[in-house]
Amino acid sequence: MRIVAQGFMLIKKKCYDAAMELMLTLPDELDAIVQYIDRPILLVNAGSTEVTSINQAGINFFKLKPDLVGISWPGILALANVPADTDMSPFWLIKKDSPPQAEDQRTEKLTYIDQEDSTERYLEFQIIKPRGGSDTWAIVIVDKTDIESAMRSRSDFVTMASHELRTPLTGIKWGIGLFLKRYESQLNPEQSHILANVVQSIGRMNDLIAALLQLSRIETGSLQLKPHSVEVHKLLQEVVQAQTVQAQRRNITLITSFHQNLPEIFLDGTLIGYVFENLIANAIKYSRDNSDVTIFLSKLQDVLLLQVTDSGIGIPRDHQKMIFEKFYRDQSAIQHDPDGTGLGLHLCRIIAHRSGGNIWFESEVGKGSTFWFTLPLKGVTVATNGTESEVSSPSH
Repeated sequence: MRIVAQGFMLIKKKCYDAAMELMLTLPDELDAIVQYIDRPILLVNAGSTEVTSINQAGINFFKLKPDLVGISWPGILALANVPADTDMSPFWLIKKDSPPQAEDQRTEKLTYIDQEDSTERYLEFQIIKPRGGSDTWAIVIVDKTDIESAMRSRSDFVTMASHELRTPLTGIKWGIGLFLKRYESQLNPEQSHILANVVQSIGRMNDLIAALLQLSRIETGSLQLKPHSVEVHKLLQEVVQAQTVQAQRRNITLITSFHQNLPEIFLDGTLIGYVFENLIANAIKYSRDNSDVTIFLSKLQDVLLLQVTDSGIGIPRDHQKMIFEKFYRDQSAIQHDPDGTGLGLHLCRIIAHRSGGNIWFESEVGKGSTFWFTLPLKGVTVATNGTESEVSSPSH
C-alpha cells in the first residue's frame, strides 16, 4: 500500500493517464489511490449505485456538503446545482444501448446553468468500469468551465470582428468593381495593376475571415454537420472545374480519373467540398509551371479514396509532422506563396475526422506531394445536436 501511495505521489501531476491506468489495473487499491489524485473522484458501488468513497478534491468540488457517502449516482449531481429536469441517462454506470463488451472507460459531457448563481458550467465525467472482479466504479469529474468560457469568449470576439470586417470589405469590393466597369478602358497599365492587386488583397482577406469563422465554429462545437445524400464524384468534378482557370494560368494540367458506379454517400457536401477544394488548390499552388496535377477517386473496400498528386516543391521531412497544425506553414511554402493562412489543412483534418474519414500524405522535397483523403461508404450519422460524428475514424 505504501509503495502504491509513493508511486502515485510521483506521477499525479504529470502522468494523469498513467494514474487512470493504475486505477484500472489495481481495483483493490482504489480507496487509497484516489486520495492522491487532485481531480474530484467518486467511487460508486455497481449494485446499489451509492457513493462509497470520495476524495478531498471531490469534497471541495461539492463545496463541503455534508457526508456524501451513501448518496446515489448520478443523483449526487443535484448537489452541484444541476437542474432537476436534466436528462441523467447518459451518466448511468451502464447505458441501455451499451454493447456487452463496452469500453473500460468512457467520457460524458454536461453543460448546464448552475441553479445557485445562474452561471453556465461545463463538466466532463470519466466513467471507469470495474476490473478484476471488483464491483466499484470510479467517476472522475473534470471541471472545464474556465477553459470553455475563455474559448467561447475568444470565439465570440473572432465572430464579431470577422463580421465587422466583412461589411467594409464588401463596400470596397463593390466600389472598385463599379469603378472598373466605368473607367477600366481609360486606365494605364500601372493603374490597372494597382487595382488588380487591391482586388486580390480583398479576396485574400475574405478567405482569411471565412477560415477564422470556420475554425471558431469547429472549436466551440457550434459547427453542425448537415449530411445529405451526395454524389461525391460529381461534387469533385465541380471542384475541379472551378480550379481549372487557376491551373490554366500556369499551364498546369489537371488529370482526373474516377472509378465507375461510385455510390452516393450520406455526408455534409459543403464541408467535404471544402476539403476537395483545399487539396486541389494547394496542389496547383505549389506545383511547377507546365506540370501535371493528378486527381484520382476510387472505391477501396469500405471507403472512398481521393488521391491528389503534384510534382511541386514538396515538404521537408523534419517539418511534415507539423503540416496539419493550426497556423503552421513551412518556410519553403511561405517563400513560394507568402499569402497563405496556415488554416486550410488544419480544417481539412478536423472535417475528415468529423466525417468518419482520414487524411494523410507523403512528400519529398523537390519532387512533390501526394495527399489521400478517405470517406466511409456508410456515410455519417450525427448526434442530436448535429455537432459530433458517431462514425469511428480509421486508425491509419
